[in-house]
Amino acid sequence: MLTHARVDDAHSHLEFLRNSLKRHPLFLRRDLKLTMKNQLVTIEGQVSTYYEKQMAQETLRSLIGNQQVVNELTVVPEENWG
Repeated sequence: MLTHARVDDAHSHLEFLRNSLKRHPLFLRRDLKLTMKNQLVTIEGQVSTYYEKQMAQETLRSLIGNQQVVNELTVVPEENWG
């Protein structure tokens, strides 16, 4: 029985992070972009509240260990999305 997923390369690690974020209830309908360079994970896109922005960052931080998160999410209330 497999209890822990092992991520061996940067691409697989990035896909694991993307999929984890996509499954989070706050981000099911969000188009968030993740990139990784030199142990630095950057998240970009739009969220509707500062709470969502912080939760995206903390969700990633809980998954990445020693890597840093750069949070470049923009907060735009949903009524202004178009």
